[in-house]
Amino acid sequence: MRERTQAEPQAAGQLLRELERTLWAGEERSHLVPKLTLLARIADHGSDEWRFAMRYLATIAAERNPWRASLLARELLGEAPEDDAAWAALALSQSILGNTR
Repeated sequence: MRERTQAEPQAAGQLLRELERTLWAGEERSHLVPKLTLLARIADHGSDEWRFAMRYLATIAAERNPWRASLLARELLGEAPEDDAAWAALALSQSILGNTR
C-alpha cells in the first residue's frame, strides 16, 4: 500500500468540486475518467469524494466495460449499500453481461 501525503485529502476535495462543476456544465462524462480515477486513488477509501468517483466510474463503464463496472459498483456497495446509483450501475452491467437472474 502506498503512503498518503497530507495534501491528498485537500486535493481530493478540490478535484471533487472541479468535477462537479464540469458535470454540471454538461461535459461529456467519458472525458472525465482520468480525473475520476485520480480522485478515487487519492481520496480516503469510503469518503464522500471516493464514493463520488466510484459511482461515476461505475456508471460510465457500464456500457463499454460491464465487467469492470460490476467490480467498481460492488466495491462501492461494500462501503455504501444504500447507494442507488451503484445498484443501478451493477444491475445495468450485469444485464449487459447476460446475468438476468
